[in-house]
Amino acid sequence: MPISDEDLIAYLLGDVNPQQRKRIETVLAEDEDLRVRLSELRMVLGQLDSLKTHYEPPADLLATTMARIDDECKSVDAQASKDAQESRRLKDSVQLASCLTTEHSVRRGTWDSTALVACVAVLFCLLIPTVLRARFESRRAQCAYRLSYVGRGLIDFASMDPQRRYPAVAEFGPEAFAGMFAVRLGEIGWVNSPSELWCPSLEVCRPTRGKLTYIPTVAQLKTFDGPKLELCQNEVGGDYAYSLGLVDDDVIVPPRFEGRTNFPMLADSPLIQNGREELLAHDGLGMNICFEDGHVAFVVPECWEDEIGDNPFCNIRQARAAGLNSRDASLGPSHFHPRGND
Repeated sequence: MPISDEDLIAYLLGDVNPQQRKRIETVLAEDEDLRVRLSELRMVLGQLDSLKTHYEPPADLLATTMARIDDECKSVDAQASKDAQESRRLKDSVQLASCLTTEHSVRRGTWDSTALVACVAVLFCLLIPTVLRARFESRRAQCAYRLSYVGRGLIDFASMDPQRRYPAVAEFGPEAFAGMFAVRLGEIGWVNSPSELWCPSLEVCRPTRGKLTYIPTVAQLKTFDGPKLELCQNEVGGDYAYSLGLVDDDVIVPPRFEGRTNFPMLADSPLIQNGREELLAHDGLGMNICFEDGHVAFVVPECWEDEIGDNPFCNIRQARAAGLNSRDASLGPSHFHPRGND
């Protein structure tokens, strides 16, 4: 079965199953023309991704376009009438009939071309917002599925722990970073690659990611040198922010699993610079958050107070560090230290 453009677009969006992905990559390795087509489609999708999300076309788009078509038709008819009158004065009846037939065909062809272009423009304006909206919803759904899957892994990990606690983020040493959750889930076979923790909506925003191609074990982590350890801490947690833990008698411990519906455990990670977060995922419109009971919700920043109670990336003292009590959720990007990076 040949590889269609729809197959290639689904491949670029991550919408194919493992069998389809393997089949497409096998054909791509052998077909130069298909690789060129894939590059062209990647460029087009990248241009769409650079657009701001305005999904609704102008309310008067159809009316104004049809009005312009009507004006053009009137103009063509008026010109045709003027030419016909001139022809009557200059030519005999036989020549006049021939001229009118020719002129009518030319003018009609002009009108048809104008109408066709205008109709295509209308369809384009109506369909592009729909395509953008569909892409946005598809990527948001893929991200939510990945978060839900990892959330189930965290719950499974806590269920096996004697104290029913989630993966710990150490306060000192090579395990002192939020992305340790991925290392722990890797050891129980729940995730196998950092790419399983990538948000589909960030493929264009973070094109250089992917230098870390596997999830190390704790034993391997302890052997890493400075640059390799830094790479692991930056990338192993993917695009998701995890709980930095809770302070208990001045010791940082992982949260205990209680199945709460409003306690965030994992979320799309913002870019945090100079103490401020910049939302890159999902066009900056909001983020997927996985709560302790396993459900995932798409939350816009304006609704943090209503759905969570506070900023999920700060503790109750507005510090980007571990929470200060059992109800104080504080999430950090993969490289974040539980005592904070500010």
